[in-house]
Amino acid sequence: MTPHQQLDSFLDRYNPEIAALARAAIARLRRMFPTLDLLIYDNYNALAIGFGPKENPRRRRSPSLCIQN
Repeated sequence: MTPHQQLDSFLDRYNPEIAALARAAIARLRRMFPTLDLLIYDNYNALAIGFGPKENPRRRRSPSLCIQN
């Protein structure tokens, strides 16, 4: 499974309106920050998505998105 397919499978667990909004937000953030990597944490009650630089992501502030039903 590719990382993109895995992200889609995480988002498919949410109702269609939330999944569509999350996909739109991710696409917009990717356009705004094309050089940042996508960091995903699938928790039992939420999906956390962060954008960070390849070099030491803990040292810089970057956008994040949390999706929860």
